[in-house]
Amino acid sequence: MKKLSPAIALLTLFCTTTFAAEPPGKPEDLATEIEQALITGLHLWYPASVDPRGGFHSVFSSDWKLQPYTTKGIVQQARMTWTAAEVAYRRPEWKEKLKPIARHGIAFLRDKMWDAECGGFYWEIAADGTPPTDNSEMKHAYGISFGIYAAATVYELTQDEADLQLAKDAFFWLDRFGHDKRHGGYREAFYRDGRPMLTPPEERPQVTTGKVGEPLGGKSMNTHIHLLEAFTVLYRVWPDPMLRSRLEELLLIIRDKVTKSIEIESDTEKENVIAREELQEMLSGIAQMMNSVYSANEIRRSFYRYLLWPIEQIDEEIDEQVSELKKLLEEVKTKSPLPANRAKADEVLKTLTKFETEKAKYVEAGEGLFKLLKENVAVSSKIRNNLETVGQDVIFELENNDALNALDAAELMGLEVTIYRARGLLYLVLRCIDNFAYSSNENIQNDFEQLLVNRMQELKAELERIQTEPALSNLPVLFSRKIEAVVADRERWETLTKNYVNAVKARRAMEEPMLADIRRILDGVHDMQDNVMIAADNMGGGRRIVIPSLAALWQFFEADWTPKEHLVSFGHDVETAFLMEEAIEVLGRPDDEETLRVCRALVDHSLLFGWDNRYGGFYHEGASFALAEDRRKVWWVQAEGLNALCFMYKRYGETDRQYGQKFIAQWEFIKNHMIDAEHGGWFNTVSESGVHPPGEHSKANLWKTAYHEIRALLNVAEGLKERSAP
Repeated sequence: MKKLSPAIALLTLFCTTTFAAEPPGKPEDLATEIEQALITGLHLWYPASVDPRGGFHSVFSSDWKLQPYTTKGIVQQARMTWTAAEVAYRRPEWKEKLKPIARHGIAFLRDKMWDAECGGFYWEIAADGTPPTDNSEMKHAYGISFGIYAAATVYELTQDEADLQLAKDAFFWLDRFGHDKRHGGYREAFYRDGRPMLTPPEERPQVTTGKVGEPLGGKSMNTHIHLLEAFTVLYRVWPDPMLRSRLEELLLIIRDKVTKSIEIESDTEKENVIAREELQEMLSGIAQMMNSVYSANEIRRSFYRYLLWPIEQIDEEIDEQVSELKKLLEEVKTKSPLPANRAKADEVLKTLTKFETEKAKYVEAGEGLFKLLKENVAVSSKIRNNLETVGQDVIFELENNDALNALDAAELMGLEVTIYRARGLLYLVLRCIDNFAYSSNENIQNDFEQLLVNRMQELKAELERIQTEPALSNLPVLFSRKIEAVVADRERWETLTKNYVNAVKARRAMEEPMLADIRRILDGVHDMQDNVMIAADNMGGGRRIVIPSLAALWQFFEADWTPKEHLVSFGHDVETAFLMEEAIEVLGRPDDEETLRVCRALVDHSLLFGWDNRYGGFYHEGASFALAEDRRKVWWVQAEGLNALCFMYKRYGETDRQYGQKFIAQWEFIKNHMIDAEHGGWFNTVSESGVHPPGEHSKANLWKTAYHEIRALLNVAEGLKERSAP
């Protein structure tokens, strides 16, 4: 668990948030148009998706025309069944239309998707309902979770014991074959007969992962949050003691093992607060730092790739030329009858060696960069002193050809710890921007150009010296001509130098879009003092300012819950916050302080690192506690974001204005960019700015169903109505 001081946590928050003017209105004002979007969506999905043969059609085009398909999946069929049942149960005006559709869906789950011979839900069957017979066909806990979810919800609507029995049968099947009594949670992939699929089947050695990307034998966040979702609804209609224990177990696993948090270290009575005076004192330094970042040359992932790339390229050119000369000199050294010529050839060979690619010059460049960092970025003398030591550790990684992990090495060697302790502003450079940046300095370019020019001049001088050596006058004519050709080609070296200098400049120019993004994120830096204090007042006011906790979810695990590195899914993080809140409500402790803290921390992390301040909406994925890497906007992420922001606004809106403001911005993005104004329905994916890519895109498939968007609109419409009620 990472540990931050309140000051660093707060600085990180402010430096990745654009403090724009408060949008007009309040979330409650949107209730009517969100209700209308719900109604429109329901009319698009039902009854058009109902397949008279049983279940629901799998694929619709962008203009809602039914497309050919060959399979039906448990996830899609269960989600469409659940959606119809949930709306029919909660909306009396829809009950007459949707209850028969829910019954239609549950009949298909029971009669076709359920394996009558071996138990459990099939993952996929043929479109006409024909099931697979091969035992190596994978069943998966993710799909089973949605079967339970749908059946329990249909029972809530119909009170038909057969529907409840299907949900119970699925639960018992999964618990019998999948529950991990040693480590908790559930195995995920199964053979048809229920045996856990821990390694690739002999018949299908290419199958190495489960249906949600987890390694066979491992576990996933995605499956377990949806098991939590399913068990929550099942326990609501069937309060069985064993089911309760499993629900409790899942909640604690997700909250305490699947979640990774930044723990706030407070200097004041162990509260997550910072003195107002301390914050004010730091602002001038922050503003100065931000102004530097505005014009900084950003280095993606590590400085190696951008500062040292041209040196590496020029070395390849030099090596190519030098290697030709060395071959000829080796011939002289071994074959010349004259001892003087052999000795001179050996001497020249040793001289030429210095022009070969050496790790030393990378180290030299690295040291120079760290010197610039110390002089232009590190504002604390303590950090400047530590940075020199840490720089050597990073250089060590470069020497070992692990340049891309150099920054990770810096973390491991204690750079972040030093920064946390000193509350230094380098944290903003290393983590807040998710890149290694250095302060703009004209000398950097001048020094770099001179480095290249000097290397070329040194080589030319050495070649000229070799040509004039009397001891080599009896060398073969071929060698003499080769030297003459290389020396005469000095214009090539000068041109090459200029080309690489231009390449450096061009590469920097290519960074402009990235720098523009930084400028956008740090928009309003000149007014930062006022903006930060306003934001601080929003989060508590007075002389003591509350610092938010931050948390994100690991995605994949070993069987014992050892996490595996992977990008954070912002959509799953905010969805999990909602699902955990549902779970504690059903368990009878709706005010569970620790669970609610983690729920809020998950949403706050997604807002801090996964929220688009310019266009609105949540990005798709990114590193934990760092800016988003996959900046596309995906339909289900936007739906879950809307839902999460609504319940956060309902719970915390009186004390923290950001949730209401972000909710309004989220809906505006969905309304203007995710919803298809021409044909209706939600696009699958749009760009960061909301542009829908050209070409045919399905409105429905085995993964894209009514579930995410209708659930979000249903919850939000009702939530806003409740909040606006007198």
